[in-house]
Amino acid sequence: MKRLCTPLRLILAAAVLALVVSPDMGHARLSKMLADSGIEPASFEMMGETAKELYTAPSKSVGNKKSWQNASTGTSGTVEIVEIQDNCVKLFHRVIVAKTSKTNEVSTWRCKLADGTWQLSTRD
Repeated sequence: MKRLCTPLRLILAAAVLALVVSPDMGHARLSKMLADSGIEPASFEMMGETAKELYTAPSKSVGNKKSWQNASTGTSGTVEIVEIQDNCVKLFHRVIVAKTSKTNEVSTWRCKLADGTWQLSTRD
């Protein structure tokens, strides 16, 4: 899949960096970045929960895909597993912000750590 450089990708990359550098400042920066993208916090949470259902599934495989929609705002999206490497899963997110009709696309990696938790990764 083609690597995308979109506002959502930049938002997620900056959010990861902000949280690693300073967790306290990371929350404020993430809130501002989300506001700039047009993706409401509740929709961002839905996107994350949908992704989690995919990457934590015991029988995950490339091509698995789930959709979500925020009934309150109309914002919707899909998350798809596009690659699996060792203990990491690459996800492709597509979000359509209802109030602007803007489409945001981003790929992210989630990796399972030795303690069984999953972490957003900066690997490419």
